[in-house]
Amino acid sequence: MNDWPRLPIKNLLAVNTALCASVALMSCRSRVNPAYTAIYSAILAASTVMELLGWKHPPRAAINAMSIAVLAVAGFRVQIDTLVEVFTEAVLMMTAVKMLEEKNARDYCQISALSVLTVVSAAVMAVDGTFLYYCALISILAGFQMLLAAWHKNDQASVLTPKEAMQSAGRAAVIWVMMLPLCLLLFFSAPRAATSLGQLRRAHGGGESFSGFSDEVALGSVRRIQTNDSLAFRAEMPELARDALYWRGLVLDVFDGGTWKSTRRFGAADASQGGGDSVKQEIFLEPGYHIVLFALDVPAHVYAEGAYPAGDGVFVNRRRGFSGRLSYTALSSVSSTLRPKQGAIQRDRYLGLPPGFIPELRGVLDDIACGPGEEDLPGAIMEWLSPPRFEYSLDDLPVSENPLEDFIFSGRRGNCEYFASAMAVMLRMSGVPSRLVAGYRGGVYNDSGSYYMVRQSSAHAWVEVWDDAEKLWRRYDPTPVSGGGGGAGSAAAAVEYGRFRMYLDMLNHTMSRVFVGYGQESQSMMIERLRGFVADPASRIQSFLGKIRAGPRAAAIAPAFLLAAALAVLVEISRRRVTCGTGSHEAAVRRKFISLMRELGHEKRACDGLEEFVESARRSVSGDSAFFDMADEFVEEFEKFYFMDIPMDSLGRTRLEKSLRRMRKRARSRAVAPNDRTAKIEQ
Repeated sequence: MNDWPRLPIKNLLAVNTALCASVALMSCRSRVNPAYTAIYSAILAASTVMELLGWKHPPRAAINAMSIAVLAVAGFRVQIDTLVEVFTEAVLMMTAVKMLEEKNARDYCQISALSVLTVVSAAVMAVDGTFLYYCALISILAGFQMLLAAWHKNDQASVLTPKEAMQSAGRAAVIWVMMLPLCLLLFFSAPRAATSLGQLRRAHGGGESFSGFSDEVALGSVRRIQTNDSLAFRAEMPELARDALYWRGLVLDVFDGGTWKSTRRFGAADASQGGGDSVKQEIFLEPGYHIVLFALDVPAHVYAEGAYPAGDGVFVNRRRGFSGRLSYTALSSVSSTLRPKQGAIQRDRYLGLPPGFIPELRGVLDDIACGPGEEDLPGAIMEWLSPPRFEYSLDDLPVSENPLEDFIFSGRRGNCEYFASAMAVMLRMSGVPSRLVAGYRGGVYNDSGSYYMVRQSSAHAWVEVWDDAEKLWRRYDPTPVSGGGGGAGSAAAAVEYGRFRMYLDMLNHTMSRVFVGYGQESQSMMIERLRGFVADPASRIQSFLGKIRAGPRAAAIAPAFLLAAALAVLVEISRRRVTCGTGSHEAAVRRKFISLMRELGHEKRACDGLEEFVESARRSVSGDSAFFDMADEFVEEFEKFYFMDIPMDSLGRTRLEKSLRRMRKRARSRAVAPNDRTAKIEQ
């Protein structure tokens, strides 16, 4: 370990400053203007190179001008609905400008403070599980920055061994761990907001809906959702077969030639499911305009505040405005059929078409009906819509005044709503009641957390056809297998997404449940439990111990926390024993003296006292003896405190540190190191 390179404190500060600034940028990169991201990244790289290579910094006048320009641009762009974004961009630019100037200890601390402020601003815009990782990382880096800056202030030319650098980083982590209980207390006790400021801005017209579904679906509109690979929701449930993964959303029953609309009927659920196993799902919707509450086809019940049955297995959210993350429980029967309770439907409602709609299509229907027979008409239409006659595509979709006619007779390229619309229209022309269902298809199963990840790109539309003989609706999906979502099992998902990525998503989901999902209701419940504990602590402790004995998961959590706390205490005790009272003035000054001598190639043996160490170093060098005279004076002054049991006050430490600075200055002006630095100090 003695052969390891020494780390100059200034280089360590430069690297840690770059890390702090990088974490700040990563936390908000998706929510600020890309131009700011590019400028910030370029300045970060340039300033880091300047620090490490010792290049000249820009003049102070230029830096002041840049600071004024940043504030002026921020003031010009600020608006009430973009206040947080503009503030974050301004803080980023101020951090970048600060990194360009020649820095002292105070400047390093200011940069770390600005980086923390950027992370907090990013959390205000959009709170998700990843924010917690950024928060923990920036807290540790900022603590390490403060320790390095304090060291740099006392001695700018000092160097650290890798062991000393790791010890300082460990102290920063210990400081963060000590602060964590207070942070958690503030988090769980502070008033809760329903959603972040950035999401509220998008709710009032500043951005697109995340859920993507409204009361109507125009031909081609689902493409906007399918090209978005962001997460739509997670569903905690057992793993199912791929063909069972249809997530029901809206039932669309009115078609005007270009758009399907929903005529919902509010009231008691009017559908009963049969022939399928009952599956319970815990669903966590990502932020968006949650008009409908998605559930596995076919949902029987949805348990959530604001959930309301709209008939036909559809459950809607009475809070139609913007909302943050929603979580609810759904109970579904995994089935491709839905039977109305009354056993009948309003046929005219599911046969309606615009007057004179695509008359040429009737000739196609006559040819299809002459084949397999009317009882197999849905299957025959699906066969006619299949490749190679038709092709699934998200590009070059028909967008004319008659998009469905263009799809059927000319382009023959489209996505799920074109295939489903063509089939439903052809069935209605043939006198068979039909309708569209919009939702999601497929999902990727994460076996680490036992849940499905369903993305916006899995948005899908399919057809339900009325079966007169059985008096029920049957699901048909005319979209080719290559399009419209799909699913992946846990084994395939581990290959496609990578086991590590799946594990990270599980951690993110857990963080979202525990922290991000914590709101006013959870806070009230926690307060009530605390009151119950204060009223009767004995019974509450017994109940908790009983749960630990009964539940293997809970039994693993409590010992894990205790073990982590015990390890932290043991590490800190061990560190203090190894460093032998590193907190005293004597030890700190002695350590600096030995470090200075080590820089010059003189390694102290454990058995040597300071006087023997200086004398041995003097004999190994044929150089300036004045340096070693100064070293003798330092040792003599130091031993007055060390051996005479006189407590070293701050004044005494200051005198000794001045002596060390004179020694360093003398060492720089004259060669006092051994000619062969690799030679052993004479035994």
